[in-house]
Amino acid sequence: MGASFLLILITSVHPNAKKAEIKDLISVPITPQVTLLSFALGFYFGNNKEN
Repeated sequence: MGASFLLILITSVHPNAKKAEIKDLISVPITPQVTLLSFALGFYFGNNKEN
């Protein structure tokens, strides 16, 4: 996940970057990563409520 955000940072400051193509390329790996992270956090904090 950190590599994706590093890629976003590098491409956002690059002056010759094609913004439309970058937007399409970034949305592909970010969407499942956010979903998995949300699921993991929900599962973790849902289990901690019982304790």
